[in-house]
Amino acid sequence: GRAAGIVAPLLLAALMHTWTTGRAEALSIVAASLVVAVGIVIVFGEETAGRRLEETAEYRAEVI
Repeated sequence: GRAAGIVAPLLLAALMHTWTTGRAEALSIVAASLVVAVGIVIVFGEETAGRRLEETAEYRAEVI
């Protein structure tokens, strides 16, 4: 999510320079990148509410 939040505005700025008319294409690409970010979080995200930081770190060490 953070990576998409950084890349999406940069991509939008780069694309808006190339198009002289119709900003819809640039905005739809940004929206699509955010949808991809949401999909990644849904698939790979892990609920950590109510857990201690040490517990999440131990889980990560087991997975890696």
